[in-house]
Amino acid sequence: MTWKQEKLLEQVQVVNELGDSVVISGGLAWHIMSPDHIEAKIHHDHSDIDLFAKPERSQEVISRLKEMGFKRYWTRFATPDFYRYGKTAQRDEKRVKILIDLFIGTVPFTIINGYQIVEISYLLSLYESTHSSKNCTAVRNAQELLKKGISPIGRYELVGEKHPKR
Repeated sequence: MTWKQEKLLEQVQVVNELGDSVVISGGLAWHIMSPDHIEAKIHHDHSDIDLFAKPERSQEVISRLKEMGFKRYWTRFATPDFYRYGKTAQRDEKRVKILIDLFIGTVPFTIINGYQIVEISYLLSLYESTHSSKNCTAVRNAQELLKKGISPIGRYELVGEKHPKR
C-alpha cells in the first residue's frame, strides 16, 4: 500500500512555502533523506507533517499558516509548545487533507537536499517521546546503520531496499 502521491506533493509544497522558518521532522524528514522511491506506508508516515519552529519565529510560522488557509485544530495533546493545523487542499483534481503538527522549540538540524531536517540522532530520539511509528522501516534501518557507524542519508535501507545493481 502506498501513500497518495498528491498528498505527498502537497506536503512538500507547504514546506517549500514555509522555507527556512521551519525544521522538518517525522516521516517527511525520512522521505527527504531517502533516495528516490515510491512511498510505501511501511517506509515513512505521511499522515501529517511534523515541523519545528524556533520560539522567536513561531508567531511568523503561525501567521503564515493562517495566510495559507490552515486552521488550528483542537487536540488533547495541545500545549503552549505544540499546535495542530489542518486544511483540505486541491491537488490534481483530488482533495487531500493536510495536517501539520507544529512543535515550538529549537532543535539541531542539518541541511539535506535544500531542506532543514532534524539531525538524525535527535530525530531518532523523538520516536521515544514525541513521534509515533517507531517501527517504520526508516527508523529501524537508520538505527541499525548508525550502530555500524554508517550515515543513513541517501541509503536505500531507509526504504527497505538493497542498493540497486549498477
